[in-house]
Amino acid sequence: MSDSRQLDEYVARRGLCMVPDPAKGHRTVATRRFVRGQTVLSINPLYGFPVRPTEESPATHADGNDQSPSRPLRGESVDPLTRCVHCFHPLPARYPRCSRCRQAAQYCSPACLTAHWNARHHFECGHLDTEAVDEAAAKLKPEYRPYLRMAAGVGAALVSAKRKQNGKPGWLQIQAAAWDRLVGHRDMHPQYVLRQYKQIASVLVAHVKGTGTLGYVADPSISDADDARTDAVVSALCRFGCNNFAAYDYSAHAVTGHLCSPLASLLFNHSCYPNASFVYSNGLQVVRALREIREGEEVTLAYVDGMHPRSVRRKTLADVYFFGCTCTRCEGASERGKVDSLLDGAVDNDTTDTRQTQQPPLLLPSNLPTNYTDHKPRIDPWVIRVI
Repeated sequence: MSDSRQLDEYVARRGLCMVPDPAKGHRTVATRRFVRGQTVLSINPLYGFPVRPTEESPATHADGNDQSPSRPLRGESVDPLTRCVHCFHPLPARYPRCSRCRQAAQYCSPACLTAHWNARHHFECGHLDTEAVDEAAAKLKPEYRPYLRMAAGVGAALVSAKRKQNGKPGWLQIQAAAWDRLVGHRDMHPQYVLRQYKQIASVLVAHVKGTGTLGYVADPSISDADDARTDAVVSALCRFGCNNFAAYDYSAHAVTGHLCSPLASLLFNHSCYPNASFVYSNGLQVVRALREIREGEEVTLAYVDGMHPRSVRRKTLADVYFFGCTCTRCEGASERGKVDSLLDGAVDNDTTDTRQTQQPPLLLPSNLPTNYTDHKPRIDPWVIRVI
């Protein structure tokens, strides 16, 4: 059975079906009823990792200037892990770690170590040269290092998905097949962003010669060509910018980890009035129904904060995800759309206080190396709650 067919059958078994849509490309509809709070999808991400202290804040570039993500660093070390690689919770003073890759896999408890090993680490361990990744990360500004780590980790996961080995979990094949279907909108990215991506990719390719980049190269005969590998990593970074997730801990008011989960990104389109949400729980990305989802109804998630005015939401979606929203809240004819029109009018017409006329900060993903606003993001639009 082909990986693509296996993916379609996996989705069908979960009461979902992807159907063509002339405006969106495709949409995912429920083939059975989901009640409020019911799990719609639960799967391990293709790759994920916790944030490190100095890598939590994204770079903020308000204009299109070509600002390099790299800088000459000699002997600079990267921050050590401070969070569990499985649940993203803070590490205690004394913590267990993998005996084979002691610095790469550290856990908050023996339970997390066991769960992570059984779920994925038994095939991941040793396949990625984490020392080489850290060496490459040290060549970049801290806020750009998560993109390099994500590119290296996903590249290694894709190699594992293609490798014939015993004990490989079925979800890995599903996520790899979904990755192949993701759209990166490379032709729609600003040129200065592509230049930044290329510099990040060049650093990665120069330092990580193994599985961390080969997963993006379809033709093994060109696997040693740095230019081909760099270009393939740039395309991967474009996909990350449009599709990745950030785990957000509301109790700590902070992003705690970055996730690549191609299946969820592929399946669920955006709506400013979504009927589903997602959490990151014990190593799993879980999508749950926010309200009753009827058979035949599209299942949607919110990519942006629905508390922002429609004009701000639309700009974020256009600048980051490259589409215009036509959901019930964004269409002025609907009741919800009328409310949003009134809110937009209130923002536009209130000139009594310049502080009130300023639009709220755009909620842009921290997995993007370049923001499109002067304001520092307060939260990520694709937020997964850590529970």
